[in-house]
Amino acid sequence: MRKIQYISVAVLLIIAKISYSQINTGGNPYAFNTKKTAANNLQITTLPLTVSMSQIEKEDQDDKQTHNLHRYGIAMEYHFNLNNSGQWTTLPNGDRVWELEIYCPDAKSIDLSYDKFWLPSGAKFYIYNPDTKNFIGGFTEQNNKGTEFDLKGFATGLVHGDKIILEYYEPVCVKNRGVISISRVIYGYRNISASGGQPAINANCQVGINQSPEGDNWQVEKKGVGFLLHDGWSGSFSLIANTSNDRTPYVLTADHCIMDNVNNIKYDAIDRPNIYSWHFIWGYENEGGGQFVTTVGAVVVANMIDTKPYDIGSPDFALLRLIENPVNIPNLEITFNGWDRRPPTKSGVGIHHPGSTTKKIATYDMIPYAYRSYAWLVRWIPTLNGHGIPERGSSGSPLFNREHLIIGHSARINENLWCDNPYGDTFYGRFDYSWNASSDPRRRLKDWLDPINSNVMFFGETCRQFLDNATHTSNTNVHSTCNLEVNNLKVTNGLTSLKGKTVIIQNGFEMQSGSSLEVSSN
Repeated sequence: MRKIQYISVAVLLIIAKISYSQINTGGNPYAFNTKKTAANNLQITTLPLTVSMSQIEKEDQDDKQTHNLHRYGIAMEYHFNLNNSGQWTTLPNGDRVWELEIYCPDAKSIDLSYDKFWLPSGAKFYIYNPDTKNFIGGFTEQNNKGTEFDLKGFATGLVHGDKIILEYYEPVCVKNRGVISISRVIYGYRNISASGGQPAINANCQVGINQSPEGDNWQVEKKGVGFLLHDGWSGSFSLIANTSNDRTPYVLTADHCIMDNVNNIKYDAIDRPNIYSWHFIWGYENEGGGQFVTTVGAVVVANMIDTKPYDIGSPDFALLRLIENPVNIPNLEITFNGWDRRPPTKSGVGIHHPGSTTKKIATYDMIPYAYRSYAWLVRWIPTLNGHGIPERGSSGSPLFNREHLIIGHSARINENLWCDNPYGDTFYGRFDYSWNASSDPRRRLKDWLDPINSNVMFFGETCRQFLDNATHTSNTNVHSTCNLEVNNLKVTNGLTSLKGKTVIIQNGFEMQSGSSLEVSSN
């Protein structure tokens, strides 16, 4: 039994701006407003790590040969709810407050998964740590994934430190209607933080997405790339556009990323599509600090089952539709990245979150090599600030071509890639193969990403088309649906017409006397 102390609300609000955010209504827990807990003495529920750190280290070494995901925590199964744990306090007006304190000795962070979660109108739910450096919430009825009579799961994000306090405020008019049922407590043994986080395995050679010049031309596409957290594991993904351009929140990742590693059960578009308790992290870019934003929950709409797990044995793609649309988050800039199923061109980048760290970029200068019919092989090159390479946690991240369009999703990371040996191969599932990989819409991409049945070969608001080393000696019309970039253009006779979303004439331009050039935007 102990008494919990609080610092002032003003300081709390300042700290919260540089931490972690889920869709919520904000505000403060009841305890913050009263500067004390509803119950002055709150019993601590201690949950020691269920395995030894030496065992975890051994498992992580073994995972190098089997997983391309990154593990940051151990998911421990518990069953805490409003009836069997914590304590209730009735307030003078009849409203009630429920509190539960969880202690995971030496944990870097704690996050929670819920098998059942539903809040009635007027109720609020918060989680914070005793020193008040982190708090998340308030969660309200807007966070419900199901209904009062059809309960679904939920997840709340990382709170740093080894102790957290849960507070549920329930108005008297909805007494006993709320459901908060915790099924897993994730003991974070590696740090994930908006103010730096765990260094990437190859931190010395990784290149940040905002470093110049590598990231200069990818500042739009980066806004569609994020990473997912579930049950102590992480992988990468990208928002992806569809031809109706309606901003449906589809994300493309790898099939082996959608595994329930606790129960060794796979999510699947046909047999197990609903994922209610996964976090999708946005805007995690700055090592020096800042906030990253989370949405929760998704539905698997299409995937190709990994027939040879942890080998290059299938296209290994998964297309998810998010339950919470990041479009609806104020002040969050996002991009629905475009895609391309034409034969690949030379050069491009991978954008990814290695080891659950801030967003990185890797550069290749080759035409991706076709490995069998369903994978691209690329090798990375050194650039001004390092030699960016994917690693565990990069699985599911997008491979972009020169035209700034997705051509693949990272399927297998070569564990032999290191800063002193960064020239190995990385395999990406081929987007063009996954497009029509089956007669079943739940095993291919085309039905979801081309709902208007346009049959276009490429699509995207930010795509680029290049016109290099061109000489026009007669009437020519170049019409692009993308941004058109022209290099080394020579016009010697007749009319040359260039038309695109934007037209950029970069260098090496020549025009003979008597010729004409017409440039226009769509």
